[in-house]
Amino acid sequence: MQFTMKEVLELDILKPAKVRTAVNQLKNYPVKWISVMEYPVEKYIRKNEFVLSTAIGCNEDLTVFQNFVRDVIESGASGMAIALGRYVQKIPQEVLQLAEEHEFPIVELPWSIRFTDIIQAVLSGIHHWHRGLLKRSGDLQKQLLHLFLNRGSLSDAADVIRQEIGSPVVIMDKDGTIKGKSHDANDWLEKWDFRSHSPGKLTQEKCPPHLPENSMVQLKIKSEDKLQGYLLITPRDGPSAESVRSYDKESVSEHILTAIALWFQREHAILETEMRLKDEFVWNLAKGEVDSWDMVLSRAKSLDFNLQVPYVCILGFY
Repeated sequence: MQFTMKEVLELDILKPAKVRTAVNQLKNYPVKWISVMEYPVEKYIRKNEFVLSTAIGCNEDLTVFQNFVRDVIESGASGMAIALGRYVQKIPQEVLQLAEEHEFPIVELPWSIRFTDIIQAVLSGIHHWHRGLLKRSGDLQKQLLHLFLNRGSLSDAADVIRQEIGSPVVIMDKDGTIKGKSHDANDWLEKWDFRSHSPGKLTQEKCPPHLPENSMVQLKIKSEDKLQGYLLITPRDGPSAESVRSYDKESVSEHILTAIALWFQREHAILETEMRLKDEFVWNLAKGEVDSWDMVLSRAKSLDFNLQVPYVCILGFY
């Protein structure tokens, strides 16, 4: 689903590299950028950035080295690779302990590997991942369109999306009514008190307060710039919320949400047609344009009118 530190370190050029910390967390760190950085960091590192460094000037001062790594961690970087051999002969144990406490990947690089070659390989990997992601999202949109044309339900659509994303999916309208859900979404729905948390409130919150942080990603379903509903993705046990949220940030959601909006447009068109037919029926009754009472009863039944009860008509002028 994402290009991570795990995939970065599987690149041929980084085969000689040695992961010193957070070995089991590599798949949880998405990599979207790469840069070369020396101390001080200030605000030059972006979130999800893989940082290369010689750590020049740090080895002689343990406190500076620790502050350097701490600043990189707090910047939201994906990982840090330090070239050994000239300015740093060995990464201090205190620095490794700091990174391990934050489950942050520190990688040792042989001095002989050029940063420019690493940058070229990583950027190529990111580009290849982007192309693959867009292709998968295009294929997913085709599946959803096929499902829509064959009168599939929104629950069917949720299952198709769930198969691609790997997380439970819920589709609801703007009022909070569930229109569809993947087969494994019930457990999560039971934890959500719909009486206390409406979708409108979710636009300000990532998830209801009583649920774990980042336990839900919300995407808006729009049609002609009008809000139709919400696509809720509930990461668990595998992909992190950050990786699922990449579907929104990487414009993949445009393929998914455009297709899902078709169900809402069809329902809206059906409701509009039904309202128009009901208006015409009532207006014809008011004008006395009735061919036969049997025909009136037949049309009333098809339009869900009960003619056995009295109705009150209120006219307004403006």
